[in-house]
Amino acid sequence: MRKGDIYTLEAIKNERSRIDLNLKEHGYIYFNPEFITLKADTTTSDHRVKWADNY
Repeated sequence: MRKGDIYTLEAIKNERSRIDLNLKEHGYIYFNPEFITLKADTTTSDHRVKWADNY
C-alpha cells in the first residue's frame, strides 16, 4: 500500500499476503499473516486512511 491509497479490505488482505510471502522467501518460514496488525484512522473526510503498522 502507498500513502494516499483508498482504503479497502481487499487492499489490506493483499498487503498482508505480500508481506507474508516476502518474509517467507527470506527464511521466516513460521511467519503468519495473522501476526500483522494494522491500525487505521478513518476519521478523515476524503476516504483516505492514516496508517500505523505494528509488525
